[in-house]
Amino acid sequence: ERIGALGIEKEEGIPTLSAVLGLINIAIFEEGKISGIDGLKDKGFPVLCGLGKLPDPSFFYRFLQGVKTRSAEEFIIECSKKFVETGLNIGRVVNLDGKFLAYFGKKKIGKTMHPTRNKVLPGLNVFAVQDQETRNPIFLMVKYPGLKPIDVAIPLLERTMEIVGDGGLEKVIWDRWFSVGALLDYLDKHLKLKYVTIMRMHKNRIQEMKDIPISEFRMMADGRQVAFKNTDLRNYNGKTKLIVIRFEEDEEEKYYGYLTNDTTSTEETIVEEYDHRWRIECLFKELEFLGFHKLPSTELNQATMSLGTKLVACNILSSFRRDI
Repeated sequence: ERIGALGIEKEEGIPTLSAVLGLINIAIFEEGKISGIDGLKDKGFPVLCGLGKLPDPSFFYRFLQGVKTRSAEEFIIECSKKFVETGLNIGRVVNLDGKFLAYFGKKKIGKTMHPTRNKVLPGLNVFAVQDQETRNPIFLMVKYPGLKPIDVAIPLLERTMEIVGDGGLEKVIWDRWFSVGALLDYLDKHLKLKYVTIMRMHKNRIQEMKDIPISEFRMMADGRQVAFKNTDLRNYNGKTKLIVIRFEEDEEEKYYGYLTNDTTSTEETIVEEYDHRWRIECLFKELEFLGFHKLPSTELNQATMSLGTKLVACNILSSFRRDI
């Protein structure tokens, strides 16, 4: 039923369903690299795709070329809706983050600073929305470098809200790249979502945290101290809550700051929710096992469709684990 969202006809007599099942199974069994099926001898693989024999890898590359980017996104949305409907995913609290995949070919595409190589490289940015409770991916999106946080976050969250249904999504957790006043204000005033993010540690912000009287801090169960205050953000209409964590490390006084519009949850709950943001880093590692970093092309339509099949593969494996 979900295949219809792709809006493409069968190619060379091979049904669209079999082509998509082939890409999903490649992710599960062949670490996501289409060319890897050249050496595949397992007769059960084509049977899982509903085929008598396995197509040539060139067929899958041609198939990906025929899918439009919007159709590939619709495919992801329709499949994710089904995962929510079956109870595999919830989508009440989500983690949101991105991963840069460097490109070393000759094609000229956008460049950005590589997170670990400390130099500018061409590549693609892959953004993920993860269900924090089940740890499964809900939506994946690929874009060229150069977008601002607000240009990335709003489309991702709007599609996530479409997937989980009205009132399903309540809170989003993300890192300091997204802690932009205009974006947080849009979540608060227009999308009616709660957010938790870590504050950028500029000198004036550190001083703001140090200016809080020691008497206003209270001890948490882990030995750190916590306090909170209302603070201002540039391009944010009103006040946002600043949660301050104070602790000592190597006899040095240190601070963390969390920004949120959640005024009902305890400070401990909010800090714990942010700590669980690390689960999306684990998700990226798991997606690497499914060939997440082996995108077949730098064209957005092909990369998006490839990511869609890997999202389905990841949730299928999660379903297997749940049943076991």
